[in-house]
Amino acid sequence: MKKLRHSAQKYTHFSLPDGVKLAGAVKLAGAVKLASAVKLVAGALVFATLLSSCEYFTYKRPFADPYYDNNFIAGIGFDRLLAAVDLPPADPDTGFRTPAHGVWDFSYRYDGWDGFEYLALEEVSDTGYETAGGAGFGSVPEGLSPAARVYRLEMHNLAQGGDFEDAADDPDDPDSSGLWSTPLNDVPSTFSLLETGAINGHSIVLSIEANLPVSYRISPLPGAIVPAGLYSLDFRWLAGDSFPSGDANKIRMNQQPEPFSANTETFRASSQFKAQGPENDELVFDVRSGWIVIIDDITIKKVGGLELRLLLAQGDTEPELKDLLYRFSVWVHADPSVGAHSSPYRLDSLEVQMQATPVSLVSTKPRFRYDPSAAGWQRVEVEVENGNLMFPDKSAEPVMELVIDLDGALPGRVLLAQPELRAYPDGYPE
Repeated sequence: MKKLRHSAQKYTHFSLPDGVKLAGAVKLAGAVKLASAVKLVAGALVFATLLSSCEYFTYKRPFADPYYDNNFIAGIGFDRLLAAVDLPPADPDTGFRTPAHGVWDFSYRYDGWDGFEYLALEEVSDTGYETAGGAGFGSVPEGLSPAARVYRLEMHNLAQGGDFEDAADDPDDPDSSGLWSTPLNDVPSTFSLLETGAINGHSIVLSIEANLPVSYRISPLPGAIVPAGLYSLDFRWLAGDSFPSGDANKIRMNQQPEPFSANTETFRASSQFKAQGPENDELVFDVRSGWIVIIDDITIKKVGGLELRLLLAQGDTEPELKDLLYRFSVWVHADPSVGAHSSPYRLDSLEVQMQATPVSLVSTKPRFRYDPSAAGWQRVEVEVENGNLMFPDKSAEPVMELVIDLDGALPGRVLLAQPELRAYPDGYPE
């Protein structure tokens, strides 16, 4: 029998072997005739044959074959994207928009959306990369169809020019961009372009004097940052020869101070900020004593709702959803169109999620996670941890939510293919 790692809650099956094997010789007393022994053996064999053919002792699937064999969302590929069209109309009284089901969509569009598309999903048309088995990808792992269409998912970097690859009209003078500034002084703070040997291609070197902070005015994508919106700014950095320790060293994004801690593992600083509007959003490097730091790869993203989501009603899938164990998976590949030093970057992380909706007491856990440094196609999966997903009977409303979550990622791109939702009525296989 197939070994099961996790059995479903409601359906347990028993099976008996097809025959009975007599392992030992039967010793008969001397008075028993050979004919009687033959009859005894023959009778046992007849009984075993009848037993094995009895339908009560033969395993039968309690569900139709599609519940064991089908990808429930085979007909809802990434080409079914509602974000490519207008939103459903808002309720005239409440302003609430009911999320559509049976199509992929972006979660942020239903939470006070300002109209800017923070995520994008599009079919890949680059030669050799249109399908998972295209010449540009090399080998195709087992389970992934070579004919599967490939899609590019991107979280837009809302900050322009933060990679400093086109840092200024004059490469020796970042100030010519008009984005860098510092108070005038007899011994001023300075900022200059470092073209090689720093973090990631071109970088900016800041030499900051005591009480003379350096400011960098954010240059956002048009329409991307709206006043009072909540955003997250990140950048990479390296300490120069003179880097003081202590909480006195701060970065400030729109007057919101954050410690500039020396994280030698990631060399990345982050700050959430509320936008103040065009020409007013700026990042300030401020310390009490002089120091040197190298800055690169400034990115900004929206906070919250950065999800590619599929809501499912019971009738959206083939076959219809029932109370079972499920596994949601998608194939992921690093985007080969991403440059080595400039934005857009390679997406650094993503998670897949699956849950009954609107309420569920069942927990789920990722089975495989995305590794952005790995080569080739990777399958990322999530499955149920402690029981069947349970749904209302014959509900016309969404009962399941599948999510590709980018909320924990930095802006960047990744390739996706072949989303799958499969059921396991007999439990997950090992």
